[in-house]
Amino acid sequence: MGYYSRARGEISFNPELPRYAVRGNPIIYKYLEGEDIVLDAEFSTIVAPEDSFKAYWIKDNLTELVAEILRVNPDTLFEDFIEIEGEGDGSGEPDLWRLKVKDGKVVEVRPTMVWPED
Repeated sequence: MGYYSRARGEISFNPELPRYAVRGNPIIYKYLEGEDIVLDAEFSTIVAPEDSFKAYWIKDNLTELVAEILRVNPDTLFEDFIEIEGEGDGSGEPDLWRLKVKDGKVVEVRPTMVWPED
């Protein structure tokens, strides 16, 4: 059960992870072929999957990966965001949100919906 979401975008970071930090690191290795976020082969970008998926754990997984990247290099800078759009829960409110890294922490950003007055 549950519903699916689609994501787009990427979070790039600089400097890229050194190769020695990836080899034998179970946390980083897990995200080379992750289900909801994927670390690219250049070890410098976190990307959203191309297919729809259940996004229940995406924030927790991104938090784990970012923490490990910062453990390897505390001076890492992150840019951009991943945008997630869900099928919705039937309440009528759009299920649209973003994840980005701010001051080394993963934050969830939700839009504010304003209806025009009749």
